[in-house]
Amino acid sequence: MKLYCITDSVAVAERSGADMIQVRATQLSGRALLDLVRAILRVAGNARVLVNTRLDVALAAGAHGVHLPADSIAPDRLRGAAPWAAAASQAARMATFSPPAGQAACEAAAARGAAPQWSSGLAVRQEDLLIGVSCHTADELQRAEREEADFAVFGPVFPTRSHPGAEPLGLERFASAVRGLRMPVYALGGITRENAESCISAGAAGIAGISFFETTY
Repeated sequence: MKLYCITDSVAVAERSGADMIQVRATQLSGRALLDLVRAILRVAGNARVLVNTRLDVALAAGAHGVHLPADSIAPDRLRGAAPWAAAASQAARMATFSPPAGQAACEAAAARGAAPQWSSGLAVRQEDLLIGVSCHTADELQRAEREEADFAVFGPVFPTRSHPGAEPLGLERFASAVRGLRMPVYALGGITRENAESCISAGAAGIAGISFFETTY
């Protein structure tokens, strides 16, 4: 079973056993987030590490990719036009000293369609950059696939403490939404050891979660 751990904790990331780890930490400054991502990379083992929304921080830290909300810039546009060379170094500096400017520099270059050559000083090659997307509807899943996201996280499947007002999809709606997609989709929301296998049976490529890793591992 593939595991996608969403955490801000180095300790949880280290013991998660996950295939991918998303560093969320939206409340941190660029400098603090950069330090956290680097710390998690040091303990992640073979897991791929992604940064929530902050391409500038991901580039600066040498992380494996980014995780985007459904209404963010299109993954294919971001991957194909990201400022991989000199602008990547600028983004790394901006991530530390001017967080909003660093992300703005990356997104502005993507919008322009500029695609310079990859800088060999960065840890992840352009073609290897992972981009995941959070989705909450079947339409968002289909758009993420069209726009060449590497994977999506879809939910909440079950009632969840982190989003108590969100209507759970349930397994039938989850299965219907992912049927026919080539893109891997991870089930999110209220996932436990007891119901994880039912998500896989419904078509999930794996399990994503926050409390799942805090309480299960």
